[in-house]
Amino acid sequence: MAEYLAIAMAGVVAILSPLLANLGRRRANMLVAVFLGVLFVVPTWLGIPFAGFFVPLHVIALGLLLIAFSWAAMGIRIDSLDLVLLLLFVFVAASWPFGGANPSHVVDFFVFWVVPYSVGRVVGAAVSAASFERIVAPFAVVVSVWAIVEFAFHLHIFENLVLPFGPSDRWASIQTRGPFERSEGAFGHSIALGAALGYLLPFVLSKYSGLRRLVLTALLVAASFTTLSRSGLISAGVGALMWSWSGRRAGGARVVQTLFGAVIAGLVVTFGLGSIDDLGGDEVTGSSAYRQGFWSLLGDVRLLGASRGAFMYEPGRTGYLSSEYPEGFARSIDSTALLLALRFGWIAAGIFVLALVIVALRALKGGAPIALIGAGALIPVVSTTAMITQIPLIWWVSIGLSVTWLQLRRAGPVHDAEKEVRASVWQPGPRRRRLVRSLDGA
Repeated sequence: MAEYLAIAMAGVVAILSPLLANLGRRRANMLVAVFLGVLFVVPTWLGIPFAGFFVPLHVIALGLLLIAFSWAAMGIRIDSLDLVLLLLFVFVAASWPFGGANPSHVVDFFVFWVVPYSVGRVVGAAVSAASFERIVAPFAVVVSVWAIVEFAFHLHIFENLVLPFGPSDRWASIQTRGPFERSEGAFGHSIALGAALGYLLPFVLSKYSGLRRLVLTALLVAASFTTLSRSGLISAGVGALMWSWSGRRAGGARVVQTLFGAVIAGLVVTFGLGSIDDLGGDEVTGSSAYRQGFWSLLGDVRLLGASRGAFMYEPGRTGYLSSEYPEGFARSIDSTALLLALRFGWIAAGIFVLALVIVALRALKGGAPIALIGAGALIPVVSTTAMITQIPLIWWVSIGLSVTWLQLRRAGPVHDAEKEVRASVWQPGPRRRRLVRSLDGA
C-alpha cells in the first residue's frame, strides 16, 4: 500500500513540476520558508517507503525545492568545492562494485549529501543571502522556545508518535543525562537539536541588535543547555566566535562585535561543558570511553570500499568488529570522517577532510555569508558525531547556498535575485504596455 502511495505521489509531482517551477520564480522566499519550516518543525522520522528505502518528508520537501528552482541552475559556474564533492561521490560510488560497500550507504550519501548541496547551489541563485537570513532568524526563536518548554515541562510531544511507515514503530525513547530528560524537538536526537541551535546562533547575532540581540542570544544559549549535549554547546561557542570574526562592522562596532562573540563563546564552553560533565557523571565517562575504542577499528579500514570488519548484525544495521566493545563490535560511529572511512575507505574520508578544511577556511574569511558561518559552527559536531537526522541537510544546503552567493559576490554587486526575477515576471515591457492600453480602450 505504501509503495502505491509513493508512486502516486511521484506521478502528481511530475504533473505539477511546471507549476512548481513557476512558483519558484514568483515566490522564491515563500518556498524557502516552507522548506525550513518542514526542516525545523516536522518530525524527522515521518516519511514513506519507496523502492525499498525509507524517504523522510524532509527529503521529499528537498526534492520539491530542487524542482521549483531548477530554472535557476542556468548560468551557475563550477566551483572548486563542486569538484571536491564530485570526486568524493565518484569514490563513494566506486566502493560499491569494487570494494563491497553496502549499496544503501551509497544511496544515503547521494540523497543526504549530494542532493542537499545541489539544492543549495540552485536556490542561492534565486534567493539572496540577506533574504535567507531574514527567513531563518525567526526559526531560531521558535526552536529555542520549543527546547526550553520541552525541558521545563517534560513535554515531548512526539514521544508516543505512532510511525506507520518508518525505521521503527514508534518514536525513539527520550534520552536522559543524569536526572534530566534531554530536549530534542523535532530532530529525533538531543545532539541533532544542539547542533541545529549552534547553527542558528550566528543568524540571531547577525539579524538582531541591542537588547533584542542580548535577550534572544540568552534564549538560544539556554535552549542549547537543555539538550545537555557537549558538541552542541561547542558548536554554539564556535558559531559565536566565527560571527565575531566575520567582521561585518567597521571601527569600534567591530571591536564590540568581536568582544561580544568572544564572551558568549567563553561562557558557553567554560560553564556549559563543566555543568554537563558534572550532571552526566559515569554516563559522560562511558561515552568518552566508547569513542576511544574507535582507534581499534582503523586496522580494518581499506583504501577503497567497506571495512573488513563490517557486517550486518540485524536488517538495515551495520556493525564493525572490535574486541574493545562488550558485544564484540561497535554499533554507532560518532565521527563522520571515520564513518566514511569504514563505509567507503580511506580515500573517501581524506576527500571529506579536504572539503571540511575548505569550508572552515571560507567561513573564517571576512564577510562570509551567515549560512556559511553556521555551517562552520557545525564542524565540531560533524567531527565528533555522525551526521544524523536533519543535520546533513542543514549543513550541505547551507554550504551550497554560500558557494553560489560567494560566486555572485565576486561577479558583481550583491543583489536580490528573487526581486529581480519577480520584476521580470510581473512588470510588462513596452510592447505589453501598449497591448494593455489597446485592450483597455477596446
